[in-house]
Amino acid sequence: MKPKKLLNLAFSISISLLVILSIISYTRTSEIERYSYWVDHTYNVMLESEKMFSLMKGTISSQRGFILTNDSLFYTTFLSESKLLDASLKKLKTLVYDNPSQVSRINNLENLLLKRKKELNANISNKKFLNKDASDIKNFIFVERNITNKIEQIILNINNEERKLMEERLDARERIQKVTPNFLLITSALAMIFLGISFYALNKELRKRLVSQKDLELKVSELNRSNAELEQFAYVASHDLQEPLRKIRAFSDRLVMKHKDALVEDGKMMLEKIQSSAERMQKLIDDLLNFSRMVKNIDELENVDLNILLKGLMRDMADPINDYNAVINVSSLPIISAYSNQIYQLFQNLISNSIKFSKLEVSPIVNITYNFVKGSEINNMDISIASKGKEFHKITVSDNGIGFDQQFAEKIFIIFQRLHGKLEYEGTGIGLAICKRIIANHHGYITAKSKLNNGSTFFIYLPIGNFRED
Repeated sequence: MKPKKLLNLAFSISISLLVILSIISYTRTSEIERYSYWVDHTYNVMLESEKMFSLMKGTISSQRGFILTNDSLFYTTFLSESKLLDASLKKLKTLVYDNPSQVSRINNLENLLLKRKKELNANISNKKFLNKDASDIKNFIFVERNITNKIEQIILNINNEERKLMEERLDARERIQKVTPNFLLITSALAMIFLGISFYALNKELRKRLVSQKDLELKVSELNRSNAELEQFAYVASHDLQEPLRKIRAFSDRLVMKHKDALVEDGKMMLEKIQSSAERMQKLIDDLLNFSRMVKNIDELENVDLNILLKGLMRDMADPINDYNAVINVSSLPIISAYSNQIYQLFQNLISNSIKFSKLEVSPIVNITYNFVKGSEINNMDISIASKGKEFHKITVSDNGIGFDQQFAEKIFIIFQRLHGKLEYEGTGIGLAICKRIIANHHGYITAKSKLNNGSTFFIYLPIGNFRED
């Protein structure tokens, strides 16, 4: 198994085991607390029933003393203990409310106590025993003893029920207390094992990544050195090409001026081709130099008012705009932090393309609009995760030109890539590559949407604020 998969698996199992360990600890502790509560509850029921039985015996002793001696002190004691007995009975009912069988016993006990109290109160009110007739007293004591025996039996049954419940709850609590440490120990051991595996896999992966990072840094360093050499070569080569190219153009111009009439038609045609090729090569060298300068990006950031920049650009492009009878519509644009010369070049290239790739006998119309969007709304596969949380200036440049097939939307930004032959439309195939480089220098994004014979739309996204702080 690969280290990354092993790491993910071990880490997932470790987390799962820790979660299980937490759940087991919580549930077992809760169960122990619950059984402990019910054990205490059962003990309280038994104590209260014993207390009630003791109070009942006290009332019996008090009432017999009153019957035999007619002493009011016994009667007062009887009344006091009767109140305590009622309170104890009420508390006992509250304690066993969740046990139907115990509730039934308490109800029977309450009825017997009430019956005994009513009978005693009736006899006392009628002063039935005040003459201390032996047969009446004996009969009363006999009846009283039967009721007391029933009460005693009920209390005994209540206590037996509670003792049984207590034994069951104590056994259950003891089982949980015995099993829980084993569960926790096994789960903890497994969690530690898989955490160890995770640590091993993570350590192995980190070592591997460190090696890869060093290799990558070395390759980046080599690539930067290679790019620097390539840029220097392109710049020097472009400048070195200028001198022979100037001579070619100068001598061809002198040849035309001095010896044009002496040349035959084939010679004139060849000379025109030499001049045309020299002019195209001059344009290509100029564009290469521009692209090289964009890659180096030696400009300085400044606040650029796009409205003022576009007005200046329109003045500079007045000739091609008038020649093609083009209409340039510009909405209100923002002030941005940017490289002024590069942004000028960006709009110049896009507007020039819109004019160049216009339909025959149809005046070019270019619309430039603006709004701001969040990074998450940008439909670009290359957008970074960090950029998705930021806000961007969105500038849209659309035209009514010949358009292109959408499948070439990425290809048009590659240097020297052309969708049309050089005889159909002039150009070097570098303009849109320069646009993409400019946008990259601003940490932005550019995309295109088009359809054949339906015009093209370019979407420019520039980060709001000083992007050097990103």
